[in-house]
Order: sequence, then C-alpha cells, then structure tokens
Amino acid sequence: MFGMKDIYYKVGKELFENNYYYETEITEKKKIVDDALKKYVCEKILELNPNENTVLKEDVSVVELVTILGNLVPSVDHFDTLRHLTHYVLQVAGDLQGFSIIWFQENTTERKENSLIDFNSDGYWDKLVTHEVMDHVKIFTFVYTFFQQQFFEKEQQKSLILSLGLNTEK
Repeated sequence: MFGMKDIYYKVGKELFENNYYYETEITEKKKIVDDALKKYVCEKILELNPNENTVLKEDVSVVELVTILGNLVPSVDHFDTLRHLTHYVLQVAGDLQGFSIIWFQENTTERKENSLIDFNSDGYWDKLVTHEVMDHVKIFTFVYTFFQQQFFEKEQQKSLILSLGLNTEK
C-alpha cells in the first residue's frame, strides 16, 4: 500500500546528509529542504508511476511535483498520504523558529472558503487553520509557498488567508 509516513525519516535523513543542521543561513536551510522534498516527492511519484518523465526535469518545483502526486493518488487517500507533506513543512518551520505550529480544523463557513496562517503576539507562526473538507494539494501549496517565500521575513507577523487559491493579508 502506498504511504507517506516515511517522509519524516527519509527527508530528515536527507537534511542531515546535506548538513542542514550545521547551516546557519535560513535561505540555505530552505534550499536544502526544497532539494530534499523534491527528491522525496519524485521517489513517490515514480513509485506510483514509473513512466512519469516530468519528475526528471530539474526545473520542476516542489509544488508542481506535489500537484502531479496529487493527481496520481486517489482523492479519497489524500488525507492519509498528502497531509504528511504539510505536517513535515510545519515541523521544519516550527523547529526553525523554536516554536511549534499547530494545524487544526474549524468547521465554519469562513474556513471552508479560507484557510489561515496565524501568528501569536510575539510574531511566531503558531497556527494553520483549515476546514475539515480541504484540498490537500492547495493546503500544501499555501503552506509551502509561505515557508519558502515569506517565512522569517520582516512582514511575517501578519496573518495570511488562502482564498480561492490567492494569498491575502489580514
């Protein structure tokens, strides 16, 4: 059976082997995470479809790879598989800031239309709030794009909302 619980071990091992834990620059750490996730998602795509040639291109982004993976994994299995990608990114981000990030669900109309990245009063990313019925590829894209482009930037203290695929500030 196809699974993705091995992400914590496999990507963690890849980070270790690429000196992630000795790197002091956040930008470099993000690049090492990006490279490790690309490798992991490519392996998973090839596990499901050994003939998938798209993953062999170097210019394919992690988000594009996760989209391909999301199309290969039946949607009924997304919760059991793809959510681990988002959990992994939240774990890495939490470790980088020294403050855990909690992902929880609100069964409200507002959350059905908008997912939320929120920060506490000290400026730490402390929450990801989504609806119980969600597209795991979109949630990953939202979280990963924030992690790569805005995490640890000066303006990160503002809450972000995913609305119809667009990021907006609150």
